[in-house]
Amino acid sequence: MANTLDQLVIYSENNVSAQVIAIADESKGADGLVGKADIQSLSDLEGRSVAYAQATPSDFFLRYLLSENGVDLSKIDLKPVADPQIAGNIFIAGEADAAVTFEPFLSQALKSEENRMIASTKDFPMLILDAILAKREKVRKNPLLYLKFLSAWFKSVDYYYSNRKDALRIMATGLNMDFKETDEILSTIKLKKLQDNITSFDRNENYNIHDLINNVADIWKANGYVQQNIQSGPLVNSTLINALNQ
Repeated sequence: MANTLDQLVIYSENNVSAQVIAIADESKGADGLVGKADIQSLSDLEGRSVAYAQATPSDFFLRYLLSENGVDLSKIDLKPVADPQIAGNIFIAGEADAAVTFEPFLSQALKSEENRMIASTKDFPMLILDAILAKREKVRKNPLLYLKFLSAWFKSVDYYYSNRKDALRIMATGLNMDFKETDEILSTIKLKKLQDNITSFDRNENYNIHDLINNVADIWKANGYVQQNIQSGPLVNSTLINALNQ
């Protein structure tokens, strides 16, 4: 199944034996923090209201940005909601000073000159990823099945990059979406090739999934979403990616 790394940490807390076997894509502007035009920096959020989807990638993105920039979370009027769409709509309706949301709500909010982008994943690589997860015991019992799946997956990603127009047409048809809309959505994410995955699974690289999972786990524990000291090791299975690299 596909899910995000923040949810993987919560799965681990609840003893679900899921592991990352590949990274499907990375948000490259699909997610962001929008606010009123007078909010020129993250520190300007102090004393202001921010809508966000609790215990989701939006939540992690917000808390990570504030932590990295020394902004005191307790000085912000947090407005947790169920999902990023609601957060975007709350901001657009003028019921919050800022919001963490995703496309197309970012673009809708920025149609007004009274709003601005404060930060987006375009400027923060490897923060919001869609991962391909599998149960540990099932991969152990039938690794060939998962190797075949990932091999086909990466072939489709390669086809997307070498035949983008046709790939977009296929995806638009499958999703029952307009071609232009599909193109706009895909322009805000980066589909991950096999080589991208090899790099992302390498602990020695600057941006790797081990560091990201550990960051998520630390932030989730600090904010009470998990109680255990969760580490990336048991949550990452690099054997399949390494096998495909042979």
